[in-house]
Amino acid sequence: MAAYIGQSKTLMTNLGEHVASSLLANGTIVEVPEGASAEQIDAAWERKFGAEPVVEVASTAPATTLEKPRGNSSREDWEAYALSIGISEDDLKGLKQTEIRDLVGQKETTADPEKDGNTEEPADPKDADPAGSDD
Repeated sequence: MAAYIGQSKTLMTNLGEHVASSLLANGTIVEVPEGASAEQIDAAWERKFGAEPVVEVASTAPATTLEKPRGNSSREDWEAYALSIGISEDDLKGLKQTEIRDLVGQKETTADPEKDGNTEEPADPKDADPAGSDD
């Protein structure tokens, strides 16, 4: 069974193949060699998350966005989705599937309106021109 490590240095071994491939594709985790020593795991983490790149290369590939799982999907699917939308591994530690689902809902509810393209202030009903006004 493959092992992976995330940005918070949490070693994960029970990821489903679909979840692991999605998280690998979006850079949330890195695979570590089977039977790797602690030093090898630290080195893999350091290469992926620890040092700033000397040269940044702009990617032309679209970012991998996971599809939101169905309500009854596994905890692992919800965890992968939560990680892909920016919830940290530390925030997910010890949470049950339903708790992760609720946390995702909270994050989506409090999403930045500018990110969604909605930068207009809500209309004030006092400013509306009543029908039939002669002004």
